[in-house]
Amino acid sequence: MPENKRAHEVKKSRTPRSEAIKRNPTKMKIDALLESADKIRASDPKQAIALAKRSLTLAKKSKYKKGIATSYETMCSAHRIASEYSQAKEYCKMAIEIYKEIGDENGRANCLLNNGIINTEIGDYKNAMANYVEALKMLENIGDKVGCAQALLDMGVMSSRQHDLKQGTEYFLQALKYFESMHSYRNIAATYLNVGANYYETGYHEKALRYFLRSLRIFKKINDKKGYALSHQNIGEFHFRQGNSNKALRYLTKAIEIFNTIGDKYGIARTHLALGNIYMKSRKYTEALISFENSLQYAKEKRAKDVQIEAYENLATLYEKQRDHMRALRNYKKYQKLTQEVFNATKSKQIEALRTRYETEKKEREAEVSQLKNVKLRNEIKRRKLVEKELKKHRDHLERLVEERTADLRSLAHELSLVEERQRRKIATYLHDDISQALALAALKLQSVREENSIPKIGKALEDVEEIIEHTNERTRSLTFEISPPILYDMGLEPALEWLTGQFSKKHSIECAFSCDQQPKPMHNDTSVLLFQSVRELLTNAAKHARASKINVSVFKKDNVMRIEVTDNGIGFDPDMLKQKTTRNEGFGLFNLKERLRHMRGKLEISSKVGQGSSVALIAPLEVSSPVT
Repeated sequence: MPENKRAHEVKKSRTPRSEAIKRNPTKMKIDALLESADKIRASDPKQAIALAKRSLTLAKKSKYKKGIATSYETMCSAHRIASEYSQAKEYCKMAIEIYKEIGDENGRANCLLNNGIINTEIGDYKNAMANYVEALKMLENIGDKVGCAQALLDMGVMSSRQHDLKQGTEYFLQALKYFESMHSYRNIAATYLNVGANYYETGYHEKALRYFLRSLRIFKKINDKKGYALSHQNIGEFHFRQGNSNKALRYLTKAIEIFNTIGDKYGIARTHLALGNIYMKSRKYTEALISFENSLQYAKEKRAKDVQIEAYENLATLYEKQRDHMRALRNYKKYQKLTQEVFNATKSKQIEALRTRYETEKKEREAEVSQLKNVKLRNEIKRRKLVEKELKKHRDHLERLVEERTADLRSLAHELSLVEERQRRKIATYLHDDISQALALAALKLQSVREENSIPKIGKALEDVEEIIEHTNERTRSLTFEISPPILYDMGLEPALEWLTGQFSKKHSIECAFSCDQQPKPMHNDTSVLLFQSVRELLTNAAKHARASKINVSVFKKDNVMRIEVTDNGIGFDPDMLKQKTTRNEGFGLFNLKERLRHMRGKLEISSKVGQGSSVALIAPLEVSSPVT
């Protein structure tokens, strides 16, 4: 079930303002700045930090400790929202110290909850739970029911993220008791959604539906339209997953109607996505297409990349079902691009989180080391070595993460290239098997009509039609070879390269020579495709950019690797210039080609001088066959 109404949507302010009392003008200005920062921190965290810094400066000048602590707390919260965890933890620590100094238990508890959220987001669940438990005890002691409920909600969310749904549900139910005692109906209904989602994931479908319906009734009663729409959305998706498409359509249609009245574009986008899945499963492809495109439109307006990714993926699947391979490929490329963007952002966030944990632990260990002044020198050296070992371990871990991210990006690029080639082959097969055969049949039928009909004019017309069909048939065969030459899959790489050089020579009127050593070169199909595309790109470069009049392509085997050399007598270039073009996107350009070869454990060698031609070698490993015994 989608987490439409998780705890962060029903939270009270992390930096609550105290009741208005008579203050001097400076304190009033400080509190006004903090109030403004608190309102915009979710939408504009940078501006909120700037306002909090101004209030901090004023609070320090006037020695207004409550204002200083609240400024730090606001900056902590804004940095957390901006995923700047190191700064957030630093400001949270300073706020806790001042709240402790002035005896503000409520302020300390709120900071501990903030610190718990930070630790949850960076994956330090042990410390996060410790923060929540400590905050809950403090809030229970001062009788803050709202704070207790919030702490339990945070604990429920964290447990659910760790897939401990049973424990998460228990925390949600405890929070529910506080909300019920306060008659906080909106929070009761929102918590019902959380409980229902967890029950569904653990297989208690009847219980889940009961809680979803309870939330629906409460939101309707208190006229909370967004909550009412979210309840319809959850119930609609519940019925869809249970196989009841008619009920699902009714609830989801109602959800869209309500979202439209309140202008919630994100809710509209997600609900249209669910509708599209129902229509696609029912094979109502026209309705599914409309729903997915509506979802995509609203998601773009809200810049909701998660919805856009699902919409593009579903559109690609839909067009594939309709055998519209070109549109399927276009949507799949957009899906891949957005997925890579989100992947990069997620990896960056994870690296930032690990860096924060590393810096925090480093500071804690440095603090421990500084307290060992009266310990014997031998023990101090031993402890330092242990600290250095831990720091090295964290640094190595960060470096491995960066390497993994780079490998993943290369893998994505390689996979995209292979997907494009598969789509090319699908189109080529379609041209060959469908269009070519249909044209051939038409030609035979026209030939039969012409033989039976003796009227000269009709005979001439039929000859013209035959000529057109023959021309079209010839063009279709040519396109088939240009898109994905069957010879590459039927006969192998070397015959395909020989054919390619011959065709290239005819097309561009350039002398092209091909040679090979006739040795067996076993390799994977994906490797053959990449090498064929690479040689085609190198030939095009030689004709287009190098202005060559003679090109040689040679293939030979050496020490379990294949080496393909493409040599031309063109104008040449400076290979060092390639280092300045690594950010350009030129398809199978030399830099991208080098990266793809590197991904498959191959390499690229370039030899060229200005005015003296060029030689580019593609080197790829061969498959090692087992000896016959």
